[in-house]
Amino acid sequence: SEPTKDDIISAVHPIQDQSPQPLKTPTPRSHIPPRVPAALISPSLSSNFLRLKSPQPQPLKIQKAEDVDPSEFEETVAQAMFDLENTNDELKSDVKDLFINSATQIDISGGRKAVVIHVPYRLRKAYRKIHVRLVRELEKKFSGKDVILIATRKILRPPKKGSAAKRPRSRTLTSVHEN
Repeated sequence: SEPTKDDIISAVHPIQDQSPQPLKTPTPRSHIPPRVPAALISPSLSSNFLRLKSPQPQPLKIQKAEDVDPSEFEETVAQAMFDLENTNDELKSDVKDLFINSATQIDISGGRKAVVIHVPYRLRKAYRKIHVRLVRELEKKFSGKDVILIATRKILRPPKKGSAAKRPRSRTLTSVHEN
């Protein structure tokens, strides 16, 4: 007979009696649950069991507001930047801490297309250092498309009366729309 889910869970986390015991210093590796024998995991349960494990977080190259999911094209651009970080030794250290806000594809004259990548304003200087190399590599990945990087600035509201906080001039409505 096939083992049930409860058999697997009890093998991983054995039930301990609830009676109070004196505190003892933990021995090394005592907090790690025992391994589940391979014979207990059937093919039908293994996929459910493996889903219980937390997935390894992948480095994010795109950061959007919490309630907004990235589009398929934005994920493609983020994956291209992630690939550059892993394959290009020249850009590896520079691209490591960079990410994008959004990306769109637009039509330009002559039937060509352009990839517009919006980056955070605070990372603008880091992007400027590697702009030429990064655009060259991204244009190779998106063959036949021009790549444009744009720093996105956020408009901050005026500070409240009596507040000591000042907003930067570059975050005013007028300044954001002029530039």
